[in-house]
Amino acid sequence: MKRRKEVEHWLKKADDDLLLARRAMAGKKKILWAVCFHAQQSAEKDLKACIIARDVIPDRTHDLLNILEDCVQHDPEFTFLQSYCRRLNPYSVQVRYPDEQEITTAEARKALKAAEKIKEFVLERIR
Repeated sequence: MKRRKEVEHWLKKADDDLLLARRAMAGKKKILWAVCFHAQQSAEKDLKACIIARDVIPDRTHDLLNILEDCVQHDPEFTFLQSYCRRLNPYSVQVRYPDEQEITTAEARKALKAAEKIKEFVLERIR
């Protein structure tokens, strides 16, 4: 793979986002919007790493379903991730602003779980 170093950088950033999501979920003072935002960001970077691993430049988008479609074109088994991407997709931008709806602890847990499942799947394919 020509872009191994670049792929590793994307995976590292995805790991950092997942760590931030887990930290935002820990303790008494949970920051639920941050859990969801960083979970989405982690998934986005993991999926883009897969695209870069094929020596393709990913589209500049936060839409996980569009990014996933690029992955599916190369490997149809990525369709498995569709429900996880659908769950995380709304958290790319909206949750960062105060006028959006409140996120429940259950929703944040599901977002974190979705990002972890995406990471697990991607790492099986990339490494």
